Formats: sequence, C-alpha cells, structure tokens
Amino acid sequence: MLVNIDVKKCINCGKCAEICPVEAISDNGESYQIDNSICIYCLACERECPQEAILVEYDKKFDASLHSAKNKNRSNNDVLTEKKELAKVLRFIVEETIAPFLEKAFLLFIDGAERFFKDKKYR
Repeated sequence: MLVNIDVKKCINCGKCAEICPVEAISDNGESYQIDNSICIYCLACERECPQEAILVEYDKKFDASLHSAKNKNRSNNDVLTEKKELAKVLRFIVEETIAPFLEKAFLLFIDGAERFFKDKKYR
C-alpha cells in the first residue's frame, strides 16, 4: 500500500499532518508529503482531508520492500511487527479514551432529549 497526496487537489490546509499519529506527513514548503516508511496506514489523513486529496494505492513492489534507506538494516518482518505493535497501542488509546468519551456524550444527548420531550409544552 502507498499513501500519497494529490498536489492538484491539496489546498495545504495541514489537517492531514495534524491528525497523523506517527508524524508521517510533512510540509516541504510547497506541499505536504507522506513518508510511507513511517506511515502505519491508519488512513486518518484520508478521512480528515476536506479535498479528498489523499490517494491510497496498492503497490506490490513497495509492499515487498516495506522499508526505506532508514530501515535497510531491518528485516521486512521487523518493520511489519513494529507497525502492528503501534497499531495495537493506537487502538488501545481509542478504546480507552475516545470511545468512553463518545459514549458519555451520547448518553448526555439522550438524557437531554428525554427531558425536552417530558416538558409539558411538547406533550
């Protein structure tokens, strides 16, 4: 898999870089770029982009190598293992912090709606 930015669609808002949990997206002064050797392919950037400028492509050649010059002394398996472990950590963070918050917010919303409709004016 490769994740890239379509510079023709990108408006350089920086939302993709802000949401990237591993800082794989950087601004080179003219546009944003994704370092696929760092990317964990969570695709948060794709969901965040208001211009749909994030391109996700399957590339067998890249998937076979999985590592850049920075990782040349590491095996593909080591790189995959590291990315899988990071994905587990991120999943834990979401499940333990964000999900409970959303659940509480939803319950507060439901409680507020019940109170609204129990008011005598709206019976």
